[in-house]
Amino acid sequence: MILNWITEPDGTQHATAAGSPQSIETIRNDDKQVGLVLDRLEELGLEDDTNVMVLSDHGFSLHDFNVNLRQELVTAGLKASLTSDDVVVANSGTSLVHVKDHDPAKIRQIVSFLQKQTWADTLYTAAEEPQDGRYVRAPEGSVKPRGWAPGTFSLELIHQANPERGADLIVTYPWSSRTNAFGVPGTSGNAGGGATGPARGPRAGTGASARGTFATR
Repeated sequence: MILNWITEPDGTQHATAAGSPQSIETIRNDDKQVGLVLDRLEELGLEDDTNVMVLSDHGFSLHDFNVNLRQELVTAGLKASLTSDDVVVANSGTSLVHVKDHDPAKIRQIVSFLQKQTWADTLYTAAEEPQDGRYVRAPEGSVKPRGWAPGTFSLELIHQANPERGADLIVTYPWSSRTNAFGVPGTSGNAGGGATGPARGPRAGTGASARGTFATR
């Protein structure tokens, strides 16, 4: 077995967005590299006995809006400070929110706050409400579509429930089918540092957190 890991156009599309001349050039180079492998298989007489699988880990969308969730929670009085551990936010396009002792009252307050913000989209909490400082695991084999906090979907629905290391709340950000400067559809909000507001430049990220981003079965 041979694993041929071609890292581009990941870095280029992050910096210049999907459809940019630089991104198209890296894709052309990828095509060339795959072609060289196929040519070599033919030279060795192995083309009929070889399975070639081409995989990609994600698509891209233009980040047109930035959300500094840590700062927003501090400003709303829902997190003590940017560096406090009462509420910990991990950003990766979406935001994973960990609440100290899985406090259901605090989780409910954060959910209620987010549901009033235009920059927040679908929210996910566990199927079962935390009890006595514990993240409660849902019964094996049962997938409840709704999270315990009103107005949320369940983490179990998207295979993100983990009593040991999982988030208490996952926050996604709005997406659209608008096109970027190069005519490629797909824009989305993104969690990051800096101020909350419209993003500038061609910077893109790993797809949007909607319509098929999470597997439901």
